[in-house]
Amino acid sequence: MKVPLLKKYVQITLSYVFSLQLGKLLLAGMTLQQSLKHFENQDYLPFFQQECFLISIQLQRGQPFYEILEDKSYFCNELAVVVTNGEKTGYLAKDLEQYSDILLQELDDSIQKIIRLIQPTLFILVGGLVFLLFLVTLVPVFQMIGSM
Repeated sequence: MKVPLLKKYVQITLSYVFSLQLGKLLLAGMTLQQSLKHFENQDYLPFFQQECFLISIQLQRGQPFYEILEDKSYFCNELAVVVTNGEKTGYLAKDLEQYSDILLQELDDSIQKIIRLIQPTLFILVGGLVFLLFLVTLVPVFQMIGSM
């Protein structure tokens, strides 16, 4: 989280996974507490397992869900706004799913932008390496032909 370039991608990825999974669980008819408990019981995402345990404790102490998410630096700030709006309108599950779609599109766009910058550079480097190998193998042959 301290690396400036990676922070954005980590936030988007974590917010995407959290909002998508939580939205799906809520859409299936689970309550927020049941959804968080389900997150705690899974074992393939240990970060979310621990985080949902901490969120559950804070919810039991009476802290609002959106405030808990605002305090987490590894989630996007908009996630708390989406949760607030979803709680007010009663469409938290759908809002979280739509937000996850937006995050996925944003992540895809930024990765494609990076690839557009890196790809020509890699082509030039690989082409230059092939050209150097060509020269290294053929220069001795040309020298041998020239000495005849």
